[in-house]
Amino acid sequence: MTLFAAKPYDRSVDAEAAARAWVDAWDGAWRAKDESALEPVYAEHAVHRSHPDREPHSPIEYARSAFADEGDDLDGANRSSPATAPPSNGGRR
Repeated sequence: MTLFAAKPYDRSVDAEAAARAWVDAWDGAWRAKDESALEPVYAEHAVHRSHPDREPHSPIEYARSAFADEGDDLDGANRSSPATAPPSNGGRR
């Protein structure tokens, strides 16, 4: 039984660059309250679930709703760099 039909992982993808593009897209979209700025970093049929008990929907729809809920208080959001590499301590905490 096939649960999903996805492309195999492409090891040639630069994970750090992809993560940076995703963070930059969200940062710009959040500041501009423009969910369409996220379209380049999501596949056409991408699905997002903001909570395990919520129905899945597109990340663009999620952003539209989140931006509306935030109102004008978007500049105070905490933004940090994505973690794309294992911790230097070998994953130990």
